[in-house]
Amino acid sequence: MKVAAYLHVWRGRGGANAGRFHAVFMLRLARCAAGRNENDDGAVLWAKQVDFINTLFCLDGERTLALRYYVKPKADNYAAGNVDVVLIGKSGGDDKETARASALEYLRDVVALMGGAMPDHVWEIVTEPEQFAQLWNPLPYEQIHVAEIRRRAGLIELGSTRPRPVLGRREAEAIDLHDGNEKVFIVYPFKPRGGVLTRLLRSLLLFRIPIVWQVTLSPAGLRAEEEQEMLRQIGKCEQYIAGKGPVGISRELAALNVRCVNMLCEMLVDQMVRLADAPYLLNISIASARRVPRMVVEAVGVEITHPVTGGGSPEGGYDVFFPESVDDIAIARINQRELRFEPWGHTPIESAFPRATMLVDALQAAGAFRLPFSAFDGLPGIEAQVARYRPMPHAIAEIAEGGAGRPRVLLGENRYLGLPQPVYLHEHDRHQHTYIIGQTGSGKTTLLKRMIVDDMEAGKGIAVIDPHGDLYEELLSEIPKSREGDVVLVNVADEDYPVGLNLLECSDPLHHHLVVREMKAIIERLLADQFGQKNSQGWAGPIFFQHMQMNMLLVMSNPDSPGTLLDFYEIFQHKDYWKKWVPLKGCCDPQLRRWVENTLPNTDYIARGTSNEATLGEYVSSKFVEFVFDPRLRRMFGQRRSTIDFADIMDSGKILLVNLSKGLLTEASARFLGMALLAKFQAVVMQRIGRNNAERRPFYLYVDEFQSLATENFSLLLSEARKFGVGLVLANQFLSQIKDTGIADSVLGNVGTLIAFRVGGEDAQVLEPQFRPYLDGFDLTNMPNWTAAVRTKADGHVVKPFSLNTVKVQTTAGGECATRKDVIARSRKQYASVRESVDMVIDRHY
Repeated sequence: MKVAAYLHVWRGRGGANAGRFHAVFMLRLARCAAGRNENDDGAVLWAKQVDFINTLFCLDGERTLALRYYVKPKADNYAAGNVDVVLIGKSGGDDKETARASALEYLRDVVALMGGAMPDHVWEIVTEPEQFAQLWNPLPYEQIHVAEIRRRAGLIELGSTRPRPVLGRREAEAIDLHDGNEKVFIVYPFKPRGGVLTRLLRSLLLFRIPIVWQVTLSPAGLRAEEEQEMLRQIGKCEQYIAGKGPVGISRELAALNVRCVNMLCEMLVDQMVRLADAPYLLNISIASARRVPRMVVEAVGVEITHPVTGGGSPEGGYDVFFPESVDDIAIARINQRELRFEPWGHTPIESAFPRATMLVDALQAAGAFRLPFSAFDGLPGIEAQVARYRPMPHAIAEIAEGGAGRPRVLLGENRYLGLPQPVYLHEHDRHQHTYIIGQTGSGKTTLLKRMIVDDMEAGKGIAVIDPHGDLYEELLSEIPKSREGDVVLVNVADEDYPVGLNLLECSDPLHHHLVVREMKAIIERLLADQFGQKNSQGWAGPIFFQHMQMNMLLVMSNPDSPGTLLDFYEIFQHKDYWKKWVPLKGCCDPQLRRWVENTLPNTDYIARGTSNEATLGEYVSSKFVEFVFDPRLRRMFGQRRSTIDFADIMDSGKILLVNLSKGLLTEASARFLGMALLAKFQAVVMQRIGRNNAERRPFYLYVDEFQSLATENFSLLLSEARKFGVGLVLANQFLSQIKDTGIADSVLGNVGTLIAFRVGGEDAQVLEPQFRPYLDGFDLTNMPNWTAAVRTKADGHVVKPFSLNTVKVQTTAGGECATRKDVIARSRKQYASVRESVDMVIDRHY
């Protein structure tokens, strides 16, 4: 497993660390998994804590792990406070390079263990020196005040079984292990609470000062002298029991006293067995820029362990230590910063057991070393994620392993177990189309941009229809220098250089009816959206569509000089204008001939009845007024020869970028242009029917907010395009935008890849069957930004749904991207005309 991290390396100066190099790495918690309901099992969370700590036990080399909570309250605004959670790992070596190599190996192990323990958490390896410095020294080192929490230590008089009064609420006293044969030295075990940290973090965020709570843990073998000292204390108890207890008291009291000492002996034996198996050194520190408030320390202490319990073998409670001397303050600071375990204060440092209060087993360590599992209501100050995160299937991972030589597109990353792995979609599966859905700001545009840029860099042919223009503008800065000559721009905002787009130009007479049928569907869709499906028939009935379709076929009839949409409009404005196409040339359609010979001679489009009602010409042409008189569309539609060859764009693998710019055009005009472009594409796709697969160069059409451009014939494009080497990538915000249920059903039924970002409740109910049982509606409505659920195929076979994180496009440096100015200038020169010349031609012909 490859990892990249910033490592801080230093050389030890004192004690056992003198001359030895140490290296540390950091993992920062980016997102924490939250409970999905109020009944989440706390016992399961506790078991995970203990299991994780047990997996850390390794005595091969120096390995220390610290869990740091840096709490930053916001004055008078609790909700604005923040908590940084970091894992700091330390390893060492005899020289700098050995220490670095050891730390990297330790990092790989920790990443794997964290992923196994918390698969729904997102941990980020700190790679930037600036971020590392902020988390490594969150408080001014020379000014920080440190307090430590340790296990209670005391002497028990065997004759009374009453402990010395050190119960965690008073300063601890020095202890002499050899203070009489009738006294036993004992370190009381923590009695962990388990659960999550909601209460503690809430309290710390209510304080007005930044607090660093750090728990440092390191596997440590039990030393021989420590084991001997524990055996000596057990021996005292056994000797006392063998002597049948104290004298001078009643037999009943003596028997009770022996039972209590026997329980004490069993507790000492139990501790020794646990520590002999897998002991850890534990340091719990609380730091602040001023003297740590006692209540803060107590808040941490009571979260770690239950209060003191009585009986013959008491447990729970803790001792609090505040350094007072200059030496103790320095040691406490070094322990906190350099992850060390140097004794200071009132500790038995002169005895044979200086590490007595630091040695714990995994169960006790888990009380303090608390991984940030979140409750149902989240952890204060920590970003929580309630949506589940699913791993990438093996078949998808194999596409990434196949290498760059295999045709594919990059979607993003799967970060399951905290390990970012690239997610690719194979070209074969892309031809079954991709549908992307999600609320505004959830990540759709980032994904689209990533896919488009990847296609451009791979030399693929693409078309992008952008309804707003933002994506269009961003893509202009991402064109690879090698593709500069392939770019074709259709930008309605570029009024000085309009492209030519003759909607009624069709080189193949066999496809004339296809174009006309699609134009009919466009008008039907626009009228239905404006007046409603039922009322639209009153505005355009059979007579309207008959005159519209037949006259469009008439305008298209001359292959040498095809008419335009403006010509079509003029038929209804001037008497006998239709005779420009008589006699018919290159047309053998009997219906059109009958129309020209029998119907049009007997039709007067400009005649007005006595009731002063609209003429037949006004009735038909009124539906096209907006598209003919808008100066931007007029200049595009009025050019007799299209300057853009859609068949060539697809066959030669060019890059077509379309900016519909709704801010400049009306909603209806922008949609009409978008639907017309889709109609042209559909006609070109169908023209590929006579070619074999080898001649059909793959091409990808991206349409954002596709629902506003989809007509009733769109389902045909969805079902047929993949057969001819064309893959669609469709995106929109929510399913209810798709008014035609047939189109919605066709999308969900035909697309091979469904990518769902965060959606609303109604959409989640519709989409949930696509992802069950791996993800449900709750997941779909609660996913964070830039995270999506993916249901796709690999080599034609359906794979289980998984989670995806989008990856932003990094703008290529070093001159590898073409400049916007050069891209625009080149496209203008090849595919556009100067506005003045276009205006002159239009004025002359119309």
